[in-house]
Amino acid sequence: MEKFKGKGSAQKEADRIMEEGDLQEKELSLETDKEAPQSPQSSPDKVLAELEETRDRLLRTLAEMDNFKKRSQREMEDFRKYANEDLIKGLLPVIDNLERALESARKGQCDIGALVEGIDLTAKEISALLGKYGVTCVDALGKPFDPAYHQALMQQPSHEHPENTVMEEVQKGYTMKDRLLRPSLVCVSAGSPKKGADENLN
Repeated sequence: MEKFKGKGSAQKEADRIMEEGDLQEKELSLETDKEAPQSPQSSPDKVLAELEETRDRLLRTLAEMDNFKKRSQREMEDFRKYANEDLIKGLLPVIDNLERALESARKGQCDIGALVEGIDLTAKEISALLGKYGVTCVDALGKPFDPAYHQALMQQPSHEHPENTVMEEVQKGYTMKDRLLRPSLVCVSAGSPKKGADENLN
């Protein structure tokens, strides 16, 4: 009977210890909840004010983007319209000189030599003006035929020019910086005629 009684006391002691542990855990949980910061709840008016401010910023940004787009379009249109303005201004005095030379020739106030000299000077002025914009002549005469820059109109035998060499330039070609504007129209040497061909010609 004493033995049974001892077991009951041990059980009660274990229950008491468990209850104390539960109480300590609850107290710790309450203290943690007290220490945790409480997130303030925004009032509806404050939320509406923030939304309105965000909406105003968005509208201002959209308006600025629209103005920038319109301004860029106007600038691009002006650029396309007046892109050649400097080139045209440079051509005007050249045209003036050419017209004066022609007027003098019509009135018989200059001889052929002076007229040729005036036209030659005008051509040099035009070449110098084009050079300012990166426009240069294709160097073709006496050069090996290059299909990237030359267009062959014909091929003829020649004792003076090696085979596949430009022996005559019919029309000048031009490049603008690294871009071909038009190829040179050329006559290409086929090399020296063969002996049999010479005999047939004789």
